[in-house]
Amino acid sequence: MKNVLILGGSGLVGSAIIRELSTDKRLCLFSTVYQRKAPLTADRTFSLDVGQPDQIHSILRQTQPQVIISCLRGDLSSQLAAHTIAAEYLNENGGVLYFFSTANVFDRDMIRAHRESDQPDSCTDYGRYKIACEQKLTALLRERTCIIRIPQVWGKNSPRLNQLKNATAPEHRVVVYPRLSISTITDTMIAKKLAYVMEHNLCGIFHFSAVDSIRYDTFYRELAAKLAVDEAVLEENTEEAGDFVLLSEREAEFPKPLSFSNRDVIRELTDGI
Repeated sequence: MKNVLILGGSGLVGSAIIRELSTDKRLCLFSTVYQRKAPLTADRTFSLDVGQPDQIHSILRQTQPQVIISCLRGDLSSQLAAHTIAAEYLNENGGVLYFFSTANVFDRDMIRAHRESDQPDSCTDYGRYKIACEQKLTALLRERTCIIRIPQVWGKNSPRLNQLKNATAPEHRVVVYPRLSISTITDTMIAKKLAYVMEHNLCGIFHFSAVDSIRYDTFYRELAAKLAVDEAVLEENTEEAGDFVLLSEREAEFPKPLSFSNRDVIRELTDGI
């Protein structure tokens, strides 16, 4: 039995990962939460304020994880400190850390799509924080750190989808960017790909993203049509332009059912409607 600690297990991605990994009886799952509940029993769930290092140390002592999966959110400097503590624990006791990063590590250069071998360069606090985490964790754990960068994430219970469903009046309008290309993924797609990476002991940097790009407004309009939200109020903003796209050089390492297009994302979000 392998102990797995999911940091941030009550969020969209963390909850999906817990549901996916719960089917593997070789894993004993634990989760941290902040305000919302995670899909685990109370004895496997720990309240965590990332600004309280003593809490993190205590959780690590109690759970003794061989695997840590981080989907943490919150204050950026506190997160960096929390991740450092987690990595130092694994460095001393053995284990692997799966760190969820973001397309924002490339947000200084939006004239092209980015792949795993591209050098991160960000002009935002969020992107620079994620780069700092990637570098710190890799320095501490080397090949025992797996960096997973993700683009715009959707899910059937995601805030983005609920916002679009409710965008039926001007005061609830959704802004779209007709000059911006994006890539997307769903929470369940991320969870399935992570389970495969863990099962096959893959390492390094991964981009969990659609295999193609799509124009921002096209994605939203097609999704609204499939949801039968024809009256959705979409406001165009033409100032943002370029490619905010993650693509992967490593798709061949996954079986075909785990390669997804942006329209596969739309199909999953509207399945059963």
